[in-house]
Amino acid sequence: MKKQQKKEEKKKINSLRKFTRTNYIIYAVVAAVLLVAGGFATMAGFNPGRDYKISYTDTGRIDYKVYLKENDFFKDPYLSSSKTKSYITSLIDYLDLDFNYSLDFDDPVNIDYNYHFVATVTADKPRSGAGSTASGNGEFLTRTYDLTEEVSSKQESTRNLSISENLKINYDEYNKFLSDFKTSTRVAATGNLKISLVFDGSIYSDAIGEPTALEYEEVYFNIPLAESSVEATVTGNSNEPREHFITRHIDQDIVYSAILRTVGILMAIAGVLVAVVAVRDYRDVQSSKRFDNTVKHLLNTYDSVIVEVDKQPKLTGMNVLTVNDFDELLDVYNSIHMPVSYYSDNIGAHFIVISEHMAWRYSILKRDFKKKK
Repeated sequence: MKKQQKKEEKKKINSLRKFTRTNYIIYAVVAAVLLVAGGFATMAGFNPGRDYKISYTDTGRIDYKVYLKENDFFKDPYLSSSKTKSYITSLIDYLDLDFNYSLDFDDPVNIDYNYHFVATVTADKPRSGAGSTASGNGEFLTRTYDLTEEVSSKQESTRNLSISENLKINYDEYNKFLSDFKTSTRVAATGNLKISLVFDGSIYSDAIGEPTALEYEEVYFNIPLAESSVEATVTGNSNEPREHFITRHIDQDIVYSAILRTVGILMAIAGVLVAVVAVRDYRDVQSSKRFDNTVKHLLNTYDSVIVEVDKQPKLTGMNVLTVNDFDELLDVYNSIHMPVSYYSDNIGAHFIVISEHMAWRYSILKRDFKKKK
């Protein structure tokens, strides 16, 4: 019977140890997760925001052909940019220009833009120096003509924008205008005709917030006027893409920050509480082990004189003396040769020796072990 009882006690103790180990692992994992997650959430709640950067490239390209009047000198009806850049103004009929302008973004954006094409005629004072035809020391005249109507458009969530336009320019008309100006005013002036793309645009997205203006480097075609031999040049643009950057500081939403801080602090507090509970339970288990080991030692050592009973013996009408040491109880046993009765309850373990009208009791209390470290 005693062997069976010891076996069951051993099984119970092993089960308890396994349970407490599992509890410690769970406590440790939960406390760590709560503390780490709470720390990250709290720090995120104090985040001042972030810098958001969008990069984009713009590319401007102009292909042109100079169409000639019927003449006995050139077989081809036109001269292209790939063949020559010098022309005789009296033979030029019109210009055929292909404008191509594109924008490419790293991230999708919303674009609002408008554009149109203009022709600008200028009459400038010539630079000093023999044979110079370049403009330089001031403008006599500037006149701008709209070549196309303004186009306004919007594109949403796009990574690229492309503008293509073919323009037919009556060069002879603009050249005659400048020749008449010089004849009428009798001023020495160098003239230029500039065909340009006028572009204005802005982008916006959830990431960058309010609309931001795009950087635009003018794309234009320039050709002199009223000269016997002229050089057509394409300037202000490049076939190589130009890179631009837009950087915006995005503040974190105030409500979102407050929620993060609150959640983070609550999670950290919960983590601390879990850790406190784990420490408390650990101490309770350790004190329970010390209590069990102390009782077990007495039961094993004095197995021959101790009798285990299910409940406290009746002590009504008896004079009950409490002893402070188990050895004192053994002295009583040796004097009256009555067995030591043992029982346990929620308070602790109790050992009693009973005679006819007296009882001696020694108690091991659980609370005494909780005070020990």
